[in-house]
Amino acid sequence: MRTPNAVAAVRGTVFVVEVLRASAATSQAQAGVTTNVFAFAGALVLTVGNQSLNLLPNTFATATGIGLNSGPITPQMRASALAGLSPTGTQPVEGGNTAAKNAAMGATVATFTSGTLPITSLVLPAAPPPPSIPTPFPGSNRGSTTTVLTPTVSSIPSVCFPPSCVGNPTPQLPPAPPGTITPDSILNVPGISPPFGRLVDGGLVTDQYRSVGLLFGPTRVAIFNDPPLAWAGVNARDRVDLVSPVSTSFVMPGTSTPAKTNHLSVEVGLAPVGSILLEAFGTAGMLLGSTTNDDGIGPHGRTLATLDLDGIRSFSVSGNDTWGMNQIEYGELVDPPSVVTLQSALLHAVHEQRQAFSTFFDMADEAVTGESSEPLIWLTGSTFATGHHFALLSNSAVTSAGSFLRLDDGSRIVQAGAGEPLVWMRGGSLSVGTGSDGGHLFELIGRSGATAVDLETGLTVGTDRPLELGTQATVFEADNGATVSIRGSAYKIDTALLEATAPLLNLNGGTAVTTSGHVVDLVRQAKVSLPNDALAMISLNGSSLSVLSGHLVNVAGGSVLNIAGNLVSLGNGSTLTLFNGLLVNVSGGSSASIGRSLVSFSGTGNALYITNSVIPTAIINGIPVAGAVDSFRIGTNALRGLGTSGTISINGVALTPTTPLASLTGSLIAVQSGGTVKVAQ
Repeated sequence: MRTPNAVAAVRGTVFVVEVLRASAATSQAQAGVTTNVFAFAGALVLTVGNQSLNLLPNTFATATGIGLNSGPITPQMRASALAGLSPTGTQPVEGGNTAAKNAAMGATVATFTSGTLPITSLVLPAAPPPPSIPTPFPGSNRGSTTTVLTPTVSSIPSVCFPPSCVGNPTPQLPPAPPGTITPDSILNVPGISPPFGRLVDGGLVTDQYRSVGLLFGPTRVAIFNDPPLAWAGVNARDRVDLVSPVSTSFVMPGTSTPAKTNHLSVEVGLAPVGSILLEAFGTAGMLLGSTTNDDGIGPHGRTLATLDLDGIRSFSVSGNDTWGMNQIEYGELVDPPSVVTLQSALLHAVHEQRQAFSTFFDMADEAVTGESSEPLIWLTGSTFATGHHFALLSNSAVTSAGSFLRLDDGSRIVQAGAGEPLVWMRGGSLSVGTGSDGGHLFELIGRSGATAVDLETGLTVGTDRPLELGTQATVFEADNGATVSIRGSAYKIDTALLEATAPLLNLNGGTAVTTSGHVVDLVRQAKVSLPNDALAMISLNGSSLSVLSGHLVNVAGGSVLNIAGNLVSLGNGSTLTLFNGLLVNVSGGSSASIGRSLVSFSGTGNALYITNSVIPTAIINGIPVAGAVDSFRIGTNALRGLGTSGTISINGVALTPTTPLASLTGSLIAVQSGGTVKVAQ
C-alpha cells in the first residue's frame, strides 16, 4: 500500500491509514502530507524515505514529509481511527472454501481520509492465526519453581480509560498483545558496539524499547552484530564482553507502568546448550523460576530458554560462556495493580532447595502489603543459595503485619558473593510487625536439638546457621534516606548461630530505623560472632537508630555475644536513642565480649541518648555499669571519640570522663541473674 509519502508492506494485517494534506497542490504532495497508520493486529512494515519501521499490534506511526514517529495507540486514537468504519462488502474468493470466504469477510478495512480525498475501502487477505507457543523440549524449565500468591487488591480501580479515569491517579491499562522483539524492532536502534570491544557513544540500551514493552537495566546492556544483531552485557570497564548479565523489565508499551506476562522465551547464542541461565522475577521482585537454554532452536538458529509462569515482571539472562541475545518473545502484557495486598506469606518455602544467580527478591518502585501475621518471607527446612543479594529493595514501600524474614527448622540462606549486603534497602520504606502480634526484621530460629558446647565460654549454644554470609557481607544495609519501622526486634535469634564478617546493621545516607524491642535479641542458647576487629556490629553513618522500649543488645538464656571490634559506631552526625533500655543487657548466665570499644564516634555531630532506670553500681573506665562488679572486665578506650566526635547523655546527664557516679541514675551495661561482660580486653 502506498501513500504520497509512505509505503506499507502488509502481511495479513488489521490496520487503518489516515492521510491528511495541508494543501491539495500536487507540488506539495510530500512536504504537506501527514500519514497516520494505526496497527491493530498482524504485521506491518512502514517505509518513509530510507527509513523502515516494523509496526506492531496496538501501535501507530505518523509520517510528516520524511519524518517518522511511532508509539502505542491510546484509547482516544483507537476510537477516532475506528469511528464510522465497517466492511463495505465481500470480495469474491476464487477457488476457496467457506472458511476462506468467512475469513475474507472479516478482513481489514483500510481508510484514507483528507479534506479533498474520497473515502476508499478495500479488503485485504485474511490474517493468519497467531503463532503457537512451541512445546518446550524435554528438560525445559528444569529446576523452575513457582510460588502461589494470594493477592487481594484493595482500593485499586477497575480497568478504565480516559476521560472516565480523570482524577484517578492509578488507572490500569488494557492488556497489550504478545510480542516478539529483536534489536531492530525499533526505528532508532542504539549504536552498534564491537563484540569484546568498548561501548560506543550512544550505544547503551536503556529505555529505547519502551514502545514495545521492554526496559533494559539495571545491568548495562549494548548491541553488537552477531550477526544478526544481539543484546549483550557491558562490564565495569565499558567492554561488551559477551559474558556480563542482561536484565530486562516489562512495561505497558509506551509507558513506564510495570507489566507482567505469563510466557517468556529468549533466543541466545552461540553458547552451548545448558550454559545460559534465564531467571524470571514476579511480584516484589521474587524469583519465580529459572531454566537453561535447552528448549530447542529459535528462528535465528540459536538456542532457546523458555519459561511459562504466572506474573513474570522482569528477567535476567546470564551464563558461563560468551553469548548474545537475539530475540525476546513474551505473552500478553497486563498492567498489575499499583499496590499488591497479600493475605498470606509472599513466600513460604517448606523443605525446598533453590538457587539464584543474582537475587531472590529484586523489588524496584513497588508497593507490597502483607496483611497476614505470617512472616512476609518464611523458610522452613529449606536452603536458598544466592550469588549476590537475597533481597534488593529499591525505592519501594513494603509492609508486613508479621516478621519480614523468618528461617526455622534448619533453613539456610547461603550467599556466594563477597562484599555485598544480604538484604539491601536503597531508599523507600519498610514497616515490619504492623499486626497485633508484631514481628521482627530477621527471625532466626534453630532446632532445639542442634546444639554444642562453645569452647570459649563453656555454654551450650545452637549450631544451626540460618545465614551463611559471603566475606565482608553486611547482613542488612540501608541508604538513600530509607525509613524502617519494626514493632519488634531487628534480630531475634533463638538456639542458632549467626556469624558475620561485616555489620549486622549498616545504616547510611540519612536512613532512619526505629524498633519497639531490642535491636539484637539473643533469646536462648544463641551465639553471635563477628571476628573482624576493624568493624562494628552496628554502624551508623549520617543516620539514626531509635529504640522505643528495649536494649541495643539483649544477651539472655545462656547465649554468647563475641565481637572482635566495636559494638556500635556513630559517624558524621548520627544519632542513637534508647528511650527505655541499655546498650548491653546480660542475663541468665550469658556471656558478652566486645574486643574494642563499646561505642566509637567519628566525624562530628554524633549523639547517644540513653534513658533507663537501672541505677549504676560502679563506673569502670568511664562506663556506668549495674550488677556485681566482678562480672565486668572493661579496659581503657571503651568509649572512643567521646567529647571530640560525639556525646553521651544518660537520663539528661552528660557522660564525661569525670562524671561522678552519684550524679547518674541510669547505666550503659547491666548484668542480671548471672553473666559476664568484657569490653576492650
